Amino acid sequence: MVTAGPVRAAGLVLLLVVLAGCAGLPPAGDADDPRWRARAAALSRLDQWQASGRIGVTRDNEAWSGSLDWRQTGERYAVDIVGPFGQGRLAVEGDADGVVLRAADGREFGAADADALIERATGVNVPVRGLRDWVLGRPMPAQPARLVTDADGRLQSLEQAGWTVVYGAYEEGVALPLPTRLRATHGDVQVRLAIERWTR
Repeated sequence: MVTAGPVRAAGLVLLLVVLAGCAGLPPAGDADDPRWRARAAALSRLDQWQASGRIGVTRDNEAWSGSLDWRQTGERYAVDIVGPFGQGRLAVEGDADGVVLRAADGREFGAADADALIERATGVNVPVRGLRDWVLGRPMPAQPARLVTDADGRLQSLEQAGWTVVYGAYEEGVALPLPTRLRATHGDVQVRLAIERWTR
């Protein structure tokens, strides 16, 4: 039986970090912008990476923050989340066949897909499979999106599936810069992510 409290907080964190294998399809984009087309094609080939940083989630009067380490290889992912002062450690593992959340107290929660687990844990229906694309700076494939790009073809903001994602900063000095700061909002839910290190 899933209860509120720690599991609800875990569910809020999962809004950004549980990614149910949605790989391989080229993302939608602005067909009139050759810089975006080139960037989108390169991003569609990026299916193995690791991101380390911090996450903050707010909803109504609830707030949660912590550090995260996220490893993605194709459709498989493993995410470690640690709350402030080392409290509230969570481990999330999954692939196209399902997702499992393990809490620090040994409890385990699973579902056939991440969308179902999020809705069960938080009561919020979100397009979890799209979050993997948004964190890389690309829209979900095969769904309408409104994009604003900068002079280098990178996303500045994106509106899709009722969410607004604003990109605050990107890596510097690399061939394919990935986002280092982003904010995703939908109604009273706000997710902030600061990536300190990307590894391809």
